[in-house]
Amino acid sequence: RVVRGADLRSTNRVVKTVRFKQVGSSGSSGSWRKSEVHRVCSDLQDTRASKYQGKPFTLSECQGLCLEDPKCGAIYGSIGNESGRCWTVEGRCEEAFSPTSYRVWHRPDPGAAAAKAATQEALFRKPAESCRPETGIDDPLAKVQFRSPHRVASSLYDLLILMMAFAREGPSVWPRELFMLSACAVPGDVAVLVDDPKPPSLQKAHRVTFSYETKVLKLGANYSFSDPASDIADHLEHTSEGSIWLDLDRRMFRMQDWQRDTKVGPALIDVIARASGDGESDEDRPYLKAHVNLTSQAEEQCVDYDFPDLDEASESVLEDRAADGLVFFAAAQLEGEDCGIFVAPLPRQRWIHVWVDMESDNPDAIMRIEVRKGGQVLRRTDILTWKDAGPGHSASMKAPASWRCTRGPEAKDFAHLGLKEASTWSEELLDTLYAVRSLRKSFAVLEILALAGDVNLMVEEPSVPDLWRLPAISFSFVEYLWAAGDAPEKASGGSTNGGHAHITGEFVADQRTGWVSLQANLAAGSGANVSVMFGPRSLSVRVDEAGRPSECLSVPIASVEPDASPRVPGATTFDGVEAVGDLACNRFTMPQAGAHNETVKLWYSEEQGSVCQLQAMPRPAADGGSGMGTGALVYVRVWRHIYSFRDYKAAERMAGFPENRSTGDMPERWRCPSAALQDRPWLTINELGAPPYALAMEGTTCREESLLARWRGPTAQSVHGCYEACATHKSC
Repeated sequence: RVVRGADLRSTNRVVKTVRFKQVGSSGSSGSWRKSEVHRVCSDLQDTRASKYQGKPFTLSECQGLCLEDPKCGAIYGSIGNESGRCWTVEGRCEEAFSPTSYRVWHRPDPGAAAAKAATQEALFRKPAESCRPETGIDDPLAKVQFRSPHRVASSLYDLLILMMAFAREGPSVWPRELFMLSACAVPGDVAVLVDDPKPPSLQKAHRVTFSYETKVLKLGANYSFSDPASDIADHLEHTSEGSIWLDLDRRMFRMQDWQRDTKVGPALIDVIARASGDGESDEDRPYLKAHVNLTSQAEEQCVDYDFPDLDEASESVLEDRAADGLVFFAAAQLEGEDCGIFVAPLPRQRWIHVWVDMESDNPDAIMRIEVRKGGQVLRRTDILTWKDAGPGHSASMKAPASWRCTRGPEAKDFAHLGLKEASTWSEELLDTLYAVRSLRKSFAVLEILALAGDVNLMVEEPSVPDLWRLPAISFSFVEYLWAAGDAPEKASGGSTNGGHAHITGEFVADQRTGWVSLQANLAAGSGANVSVMFGPRSLSVRVDEAGRPSECLSVPIASVEPDASPRVPGATTFDGVEAVGDLACNRFTMPQAGAHNETVKLWYSEEQGSVCQLQAMPRPAADGGSGMGTGALVYVRVWRHIYSFRDYKAAERMAGFPENRSTGDMPERWRCPSAALQDRPWLTINELGAPPYALAMEGTTCREESLLARWRGPTAQSVHGCYEACATHKSC
């Protein structure tokens, strides 16, 4: 058994991997060298012959026979853990394959033992004859660092302590295996500092601008927006990109951050903070201006805040941290460049790691920032460009007039920074603002570097659109059906729509007078055309199918009692922004929205002011999972906006509504025979909430030759679920 390597872990996370290129005892080997299994010595050369010694022989007995013969160079056979056949080989052994489970043992070089002893002695000599005690050297060139900047013992330090304990108490207390495990942790962890590189002069970075890209690796308690629903956010990465301008001579900075994936869609956030000023003019006073643009929501605001204060306890912690500067931590490579990593403590148990390009003409060129807590990386910021302030630097730090920033009670409040009452998601911004106002410039730069990509907002979630306030609704659609147990996205997947039924059509609703028109073609052009006209007093349905005469029936609509209680749906939730085609659409979920507790999802584009699609799901099963029944996905192909009276009249003509709708009478084309006068009408209206089926008989079953519909979805948990399963089968 040979040790090939070791992984060092902290809280089940690999922090270092050691792989051994060559494994063996120190110095030249003085032991027998064993081959893999299925190997023998070849007898193809005349200068050597194998000699069968018989059986049973143990490995040590067979080796003893070879050592007695000065010409013997190897042994092989079925020897090892148990006794077996033994061959001795004269001269050098050339290994060859054998179907037997034999192995070869090569005899050690007679001079190997002496060479091994000499090599071991050389290995443990002083590295150089000039070595002196540390106490006698005033200015050592190099220093072994036994503890890291995080004040955690190094692996070398642990091994030295173990050696001292072993010398004191012996192997009965400290097993030798522990030495090997401790030694495996040492490679790559011996910190020898030779003239530590000087940390970057952050005080010189008081007037700079840089662009960055940030990736949040562990959210913890801080995140810009609540994540979207899991089926939207399974691929979500918390990334942002932006730029920062610094002018610490005026105690001022600006950060512009572009976050692509938030619950409310893309967000552009600008923060301009100024901590100094005499207050004589509006622009020459301490302030914080926050501009937020939510493109998917068509929402934009700029709020002008008074510069916030920090509580005394937090101020004290910040002042203590500001006294600590950057210290050299390690050397590393980043994008092929040699970098020095410098670290410093931040408030709230965080550490900042700063990667500095050691080969750059600019010794203060920063390449990367990491903010860590408890050994875990919270976020990583790569610096894309870094340059000193140019001629337009001051102008870039002014709020454009187009922001239209407002102060005081009249300011809009759909997004806020948490400045009045400090929250966990606003603590880091408050720390940075205090550092910019009151602490030394080098520490203020550190706080701003740590803040990059992490300005957090609380945003008021969008509400369900007031579609019922529109005078009319008009759109064309494609509707897909799928059976419960399948994923909804399978409804429209593939060139054949996954084998699921789909319907195309037009929908118009006059919400002023209560008339509705629906025109639909089943099977997307190859099936029957079904038209529906719904008025205040009656409902007419017309069916046109190739090769058959047109059919039309009409049924009266009973008036609803004034005190009848309407169905109240469950609380609507905002799930997040999801792409539907080329549109970024808000998705809302409305549980218990139908007569049978169906769940309805609505996608709406604030930017376009239009519905993107609708989805009706069967009511949930008793265990909370997907229920039985048929689901429908209605994709809105064209949403026709009703902006003017001309738009309203165009929708009216498309639907074929009567000119005088106040009487409730159907137009001439829709005055169809009454379904009540038919022997077996194919059109009926059920009571509100009544199922579309009735009990036919009890205590009996269908005939044995009847076709049974096989249901591949979940087990039917209700009569309604069983009916829906049957309804999806053409011959049921």
